[in-house]
Amino acid sequence: MKWFPQTYKAGARREVKQNLPRNSFGWGEWSGAFGDLGVSLPILAALAMTSGFFAAQVLLLWGLVYIGVGLWFRVPISVQPLKAMAVLTLVNEYMPVVLAAAAMIYGLLFVLLVRSGLIGRLNRLMRPALIRGVQLGIGLLLAVKAWDLAHENGWLLQSEPPNWWLNTALLPAIVLLIWYVQFKRGFKLTPILIGGAMIIALMNGAELPLGQSGINAFGGPTTSLERLTDELTGSIVEMMQLFSWRAAQTFEAVLLLIVTQLPLTLGNAVYAADETAHDLWPERCGRVNPTTLAQSIGLVNIGIGFLGGFPVCHGAGGMAAHAQFGARTGGAAIIIGAIFVVTALVDPLRAALLAIPVVLLAALLLFDAARMIAFVRRLDSKFEIFVACLIGLLSLLTKNLMIALAAGGLLLFLHARFSGARGKTHN
Repeated sequence: MKWFPQTYKAGARREVKQNLPRNSFGWGEWSGAFGDLGVSLPILAALAMTSGFFAAQVLLLWGLVYIGVGLWFRVPISVQPLKAMAVLTLVNEYMPVVLAAAAMIYGLLFVLLVRSGLIGRLNRLMRPALIRGVQLGIGLLLAVKAWDLAHENGWLLQSEPPNWWLNTALLPAIVLLIWYVQFKRGFKLTPILIGGAMIIALMNGAELPLGQSGINAFGGPTTSLERLTDELTGSIVEMMQLFSWRAAQTFEAVLLLIVTQLPLTLGNAVYAADETAHDLWPERCGRVNPTTLAQSIGLVNIGIGFLGGFPVCHGAGGMAAHAQFGARTGGAAIIIGAIFVVTALVDPLRAALLAIPVVLLAALLLFDAARMIAFVRRLDSKFEIFVACLIGLLSLLTKNLMIALAAGGLLLFLHARFSGARGKTHN
């Protein structure tokens, strides 16, 4: 078996011809490159400020992964932090080394799923209604996340008390501005807004925020390059010490993290991501299928684990985010990856990146949500639409895609069973 097989099957979906055109780096790719910052930046800030992660180290590794997937897949495959693991990390205050261990084991698990062929077998169970339901659920959750992001923060991420009235007034104004200028008139406004915010922050001497312990998790007394070298080279030794001294606690934490995250990754970052990519860029997706996406998740997380970073996946919502703002090729992934890498090495740039207004990040998320919600219209039958809407509603209510997916699968099974029984009775 090749590491990246070139064939895929996705139910009744059409076969897409192998086509790997060159990456481009035009204005549309620059605009689309910033589309997913509304997910990545808030999680990065929370991990750095409350859990002791070194933001430059996390950004560097995410950036390198973005560049790699852009070069390989040739479409804007997203690189997103694992959200369930992020929530559990913040709630339980896990040390970064525990997440590094979880990333490495999680990566090995995905490689095993690919090599055993289980990824392909599980894919045959994913009916179109289930995939569209997951996409709808992701869209609804992104919309809620956008609202929370705008109303739980001040003007900047975790740097001021929440400013509910100001952000409530500005959020629809920015949404309308982007919609009219970028989507109605076709002018790529997003890079100008984000770049302008960063330039203003640099001119005003934006400083990196401190973590709860008072230690600057975004910078430090040494330069970023010096600290990065220390963090990256020390992560393997620290991980081995952790397994030696606290093996039981580490195993318990890693097991909880993986069991909670695995269903979400399979549903959102493998099967729904595969369908989303072929919906958005059907002529360019010769290398995109559940097997290659799962293989990519496995390999990059093994590397991230060894280097002490935070684990990632390829979320369907992130792909829609890049596409929504103009990305069509892997150039967008390479652009944002390069920006992450450079930002990781330069403290002032990292401060400017975190000085992007919260309402702008929330507006980007709302457009991402709209793109994901719209996919449900591609279903044919009313019953499939009903199942997808049920999955989406349960995802919103429970915030658990696995529960929603199981309920939708059960409904499809019962419908097929009773429909078959009625057919036999009539015959």
